[in-house]
Amino acid sequence: MVWAGLGLPDQLLLAWVVFLFDRLDLDLSNLAIVQFETLRPAQDVLSLGELGPEDIRNYQPAPHQLNSEETEELRHLWEVYTSDDPAALSRYVAGSSPMPIAHRAVRELLYRYPDVRSGLGVWDERLLRHTLDNGPGAARVIGHTLASMSLDWQGDMHLFHRLLGMAAVRSPLISLAGSRATMRGCEVRLTSFGHDVLAGNANTVHENGIDDWIGGVHLRSESNVTFRSGDSLILS
Repeated sequence: MVWAGLGLPDQLLLAWVVFLFDRLDLDLSNLAIVQFETLRPAQDVLSLGELGPEDIRNYQPAPHQLNSEETEELRHLWEVYTSDDPAALSRYVAGSSPMPIAHRAVRELLYRYPDVRSGLGVWDERLLRHTLDNGPGAARVIGHTLASMSLDWQGDMHLFHRLLGMAAVRSPLISLAGSRATMRGCEVRLTSFGHDVLAGNANTVHENGIDDWIGGVHLRSESNVTFRSGDSLILS
């Protein structure tokens, strides 16, 4: 039995479990999903980590046995996520799905791609925005970024790593002061280039290059980089 929230990591877990069952030649009829959606009025459950024992006891939905169509959909979802071709994601989000929760969550992967104007993916853009609005304390910047979580959420240490990375490029987007070993001892401020990028007047990928992963897609400066314009990928 797999428990899942609405967020992208939890929905990818469902697809990975189906992949694992296939690899181990296990009987998928033994697999059931407990899909949490909301607690109390209007509180979405993005991840099981949000739930306490009382929440689980009082709001646990009934287990759902996957049918063959849903199983095939999760197999396809895992293929899309691990594909090295961004076009696979574009085709997937443009279609319909028998698993609308998973489909809606996977759509969030689009926004990890660098914006065609700024070169920023969604999480780097939010980190810069909160550096401007809520800095200079790195812990405060990351806290506000976490509070703006969408279905595609990240952990605090991953966000701190990305924040440090924006200071360690040829044309830094932020300047650092204090300790780089802990977010509570670190202060961050936008550079003039960071201001230009955040405003969409400069592109950090064009200036600094890129080396990042989105599922199975490796974005590298040495190859044609896939950018995003609004809700669409610009495929080369």
